[in-house]
Amino acid sequence: MSPGRILEQDAYDFIVCGGGTAGCVVAGRLAEDNNARILVVEAGPHNKDLENVHMVGGWSKNFDSELDWNLVTPPMKGVDGRQVKLSRGRFLGGSSGVNGTLCVRGSKQDYDDWNLPGWSGEEFFEYMRKVCRIETSAETFHNKPWFKADEKAHGYNGPLHTEPHDLAPISDLLLKSMEDKGLPFVPDMFSNGETAHGSGHAIRTVHKGIRSTGADFVTNEYHRQNIDLVVETVVDKINFEERNGQLQAVSVVLVDKSGEKKTVQARKEIIVSGGAYCSPAILLRSGIGPKAELERLGIKCLVDAPGIVFAFYEVIKDGLTNDHLVYHGDAAMAAYMLYKEKKEGVLSTFPFGAFGFARLDERLKDDPLWQEAKREASRDPMGLTSKQPNVEFFTTELYGGPKQYDKYPIDKKHAFAMITELFSPRSKGTVTLKSADPLENPVVDCNYLSDPLDLLVLTEGCRLGNEIAMNVNKVAGEEVVKGSWPSDLTHHAYTKREDWIPYVKQEATTCYHAAGTCKMGRADDKMAVLDENLLVRGVKGLSVADTSIMPTLHGGHTQMPAYGIGEKAADLVRGRWTKARIQGPRIFKRLPLDFSKQSQSPARTRLASDGEGEADDDSIYTQWARVSPTSTIRRSFSGIQPTGVPHLGNYLGALRQWKQLHDQATNPKFSVDHHYEQYFSVVDLHALTSDVPGSERSRLRQESYASLLAIGLNNNTNTTLFFQSDVPQHASLMWILSTIASTGYLSRMTQWKSKLNLPENANLDSDEATAKLKLGLFSYPVLQAADILLYQPSIVPVGEDQLQHIEFTRTLARGFNAHVNQKIFRLPWPVISPAKRIMSLKRPEHKMSKSDPDPKSRVLITDSPEEIHAKIRGAVTDSEPGISFDPERRPGVSNLVEILKHVTQSREPSEFIAKDNADLSMRAFKELIADEIIAALRGVRERFLELMADKNEYRLRDEIENGGAKARRKARLTMGDVSQALGLTNLVLTPEEAARIRERRLEIERRELGAGLDLEFNPFENEGQDSEDEFGDEEADEERDKKSTRRPV
Repeated sequence: MSPGRILEQDAYDFIVCGGGTAGCVVAGRLAEDNNARILVVEAGPHNKDLENVHMVGGWSKNFDSELDWNLVTPPMKGVDGRQVKLSRGRFLGGSSGVNGTLCVRGSKQDYDDWNLPGWSGEEFFEYMRKVCRIETSAETFHNKPWFKADEKAHGYNGPLHTEPHDLAPISDLLLKSMEDKGLPFVPDMFSNGETAHGSGHAIRTVHKGIRSTGADFVTNEYHRQNIDLVVETVVDKINFEERNGQLQAVSVVLVDKSGEKKTVQARKEIIVSGGAYCSPAILLRSGIGPKAELERLGIKCLVDAPGIVFAFYEVIKDGLTNDHLVYHGDAAMAAYMLYKEKKEGVLSTFPFGAFGFARLDERLKDDPLWQEAKREASRDPMGLTSKQPNVEFFTTELYGGPKQYDKYPIDKKHAFAMITELFSPRSKGTVTLKSADPLENPVVDCNYLSDPLDLLVLTEGCRLGNEIAMNVNKVAGEEVVKGSWPSDLTHHAYTKREDWIPYVKQEATTCYHAAGTCKMGRADDKMAVLDENLLVRGVKGLSVADTSIMPTLHGGHTQMPAYGIGEKAADLVRGRWTKARIQGPRIFKRLPLDFSKQSQSPARTRLASDGEGEADDDSIYTQWARVSPTSTIRRSFSGIQPTGVPHLGNYLGALRQWKQLHDQATNPKFSVDHHYEQYFSVVDLHALTSDVPGSERSRLRQESYASLLAIGLNNNTNTTLFFQSDVPQHASLMWILSTIASTGYLSRMTQWKSKLNLPENANLDSDEATAKLKLGLFSYPVLQAADILLYQPSIVPVGEDQLQHIEFTRTLARGFNAHVNQKIFRLPWPVISPAKRIMSLKRPEHKMSKSDPDPKSRVLITDSPEEIHAKIRGAVTDSEPGISFDPERRPGVSNLVEILKHVTQSREPSEFIAKDNADLSMRAFKELIADEIIAALRGVRERFLELMADKNEYRLRDEIENGGAKARRKARLTMGDVSQALGLTNLVLTPEEAARIRERRLEIERRELGAGLDLEFNPFENEGQDSEDEFGDEEADEERDKKSTRRPV
């Protein structure tokens, strides 16, 4: 729609300036709150009718057209005065619609180097892979039988469809050549960020011949009625007002291609997502910039990947490349018709083949420039560690590249390209404005190869790339690669690094990976435009979300970081405005525990209240409010296996969170606007997959239940604590769900593989798997889904290792609802505990576990103070003096730092906690940790021993029976709806009659809740808005309207 269309709505909650890769993700995720209104402003057209976007092979047809921003650099000295074209996608979806579709995420160290809270490699990889607190998954990975995927590195239930690429024969030979030249083959290395020197396959954002783009987050099945898309309209500037002495972003001025202007108000926040070149231009035009440039912001740190060299080689053996599918006779038309009819063939994918990362330390160690260059400890002159590659190689499966490469291999000739990409370039560029006209492009000077080290590393990379290409003849056992293409070139014969310098300076061009023009950084970084929450410094209500925010360019391709930044930004924005909605009681960063006496250590005193109306971003309350901000009933479900007395890792990872939920539910200050229900289950049916004698299992069940009572849980109006086996509906629902569960999905689950000590890529075709695997273990996730769905929770608190199970549960719930065409199950949200894994005290490289034969490897929650002190004193550390956080070099000490962090619920990074205690001796540090653990667990041991005493046998039994009876009542209601939907009743009812019965059941449930709350509502009403509308937006709106007028039966 045009700006004139927006006249119908002059204000939105959130305005996203740019409908590219990250902007669409931000908008789509924010729109999951149906109460929010979002506007997306895109300079180009909608992508729905752009065939050369969806057809991957048509990518280059978008360049040099109105679908391209058509940016061109000024002449650059480092590349012999040449200008370079910087094509970018100018339509909905942005450059994700013209890129190479590659999912090359870089190394985790790249993001660790940013040194910003919340942006470490481990944390940011989760955002690139799957989203823990917004949606179950961003990616839907479609594997192929021949590909050994790192399954943990992928998501399986999101808008972004990805798959591996079927290689042409030349690519197989090139991979073998890379391995022969010292780059070990690691198939999915570009997904997990753990290999700096190797070769493998790059996953693509393509499935069944169709490109997946950022636009998929706001179109088709993910389109929502609360998003307005305005296309063919540019953002002129952002307007500000002074409020309480600070500038507040309040509106956006839009201009369409005819020059018509329109100002739209933002009620909450404006998110700039124009990309690395256009986001700074928007800020400049808005008056945010250096004083020297008068109301302009000249972001001087443009970082691009300049070192791309296209070196073509002629192949003399037929059928190894795909040139014959494009350049011979009527092959191009035949390829197009094949794509139109079947979405197959050379146009259905991007013609990249083999990929490799390389460290060049050994090859450069004798070069004088490399030897004399300044470097930091444990880093090379480029600023990289041994965990980060210097260059990337990727090859094509046919001739092609920028438009100057037009010497097509016809007459049965064949060619491929070896592309060398420089990582972490030291040359920096600039983005400035030519004028204040929003319809005029910014001026982008990439300043390529201006630093001598960039030229050195890139030329050496080209030399190695050439060796790999010509080494194909060796691994093939015959002459396959003849030489350079076109045949009058001779670069295949270069042997010295110096030979490559003229070629590199003449051929180096962009790889379209721009970043750092609106970089985020710490408060003392004067060049940082944003803080780590992506907020523009010096103003309120304005943030940036695209690759411009990256402090440094990672060693990879920018597509996946762009998606990850969009996901992270949506999480941050939603968190800010959820937090703002919290009213009334004071919420402390140290969550309330029922221990009266607490020692005051330095670690603990930092955890004071932030004041009225603030909540900890990691708290269960804030996460709950994010995913279900309008719900009146807030119900959770959690389960734990009966392994006896829990250890400290169990407590920090799950049980303390349970206690916090329990306290909130029974605290009148927190339950004014909401009714909280918690279902805590000891899942003893799951434990049957382990071989334990019956008498031993009975003891472990009792100890587990008593431990939950000892930490402060009990059966009351809000809380139900029960054994899974006391509720027969668990088994019934499991069987029903198993009739729609996918064995393919179950085969990808990690539970059965880890239990059987099988590799993560094991599948049902493996003889070892079929010999060991039992049906109960394989179908474990189906029973877990039944456990959850039986109680209709809105959230399920879990550790990160259980997220895959919640994804599976949501998939089953969605599938069942579609199967019966009724909304029987609500989709639960995972809520992640802020506590990470707690490692063994004796083997800190392993997780703390009760299966460890050494009892001193773990602290039990019922240990005495003396036992806790003794176990912590005996924890494995090292001989190095002082306290520091370095999990690889000092795993034992780092584990103790992590324990202190999570026991005290500190929000400080572990590195800061270590620095705070750096002057302590190891003995004093251990004593401090032991004291903190004792304070956190005070009273638990005494309550446990009292419950397990013979005299209290009936009290424990009564609690168990009461909890089981409460759980069965709720389970019967859900199973009644399930049975009716499936026709498993003796009554024949119309859907309307079934709905009235369900309404009656809900009315009974409302009366049971009581507590003086105004509960005249259907619990599905609000919670359905916060998860996903299963009937489509219009039908869901109609359904909610009907429910709002119903009267209680």
